[in-house]
Amino acid sequence: SGNDELYDCGLVLLKDLLIRRPPKEEQLLETLMKFSTHQNPLVRDKAIEYIMCVYTMHQLLPENIEAYSIKLMNLLDKPKPTNEAMKLIAWDVEDVTPDAWTEDLTKLALNLYLTLLPHNDRLVHDLIGVYVASTSDVKRVILRSIEIPVKKLGTESKEILKILDTCAKGTETL
Repeated sequence: SGNDELYDCGLVLLKDLLIRRPPKEEQLLETLMKFSTHQNPLVRDKAIEYIMCVYTMHQLLPENIEAYSIKLMNLLDKPKPTNEAMKLIAWDVEDVTPDAWTEDLTKLALNLYLTLLPHNDRLVHDLIGVYVASTSDVKRVILRSIEIPVKKLGTESKEILKILDTCAKGTETL
């Protein structure tokens, strides 16, 4: 619990510096975004909460945040995690790369993207290519994880309607 409080203080400091120190905002944002895949769920959730604060309330570097979330999600189009993927999404790995995407690793790669999706429905198009290229296990996790963000978008989302109108081969279940 004490460590969680220290992490929270550090993350708040990162967020506040990011907002108040424009010359260093990109570096500070990069550091904050790395915590979005932390193994401790409390730290990870706080990091994503602060990233969303920067994204929605302060509207700082939205393209950078979106690009980072897509970069993490795009890792899933490989049949198994690569060394690069493990460096980005796994904090406690010592040169061990799993033979397949686990549900936990898949969720870490999707978490920030799915949090952003209800705030920018155009991001839904980035999911299509990843879904088609991913393994069946990853597809199952995507299908289970996407339900709530898509419901938040609502049936009036023009981007969702575009996907329905132009359903690409392999995306029918999505």
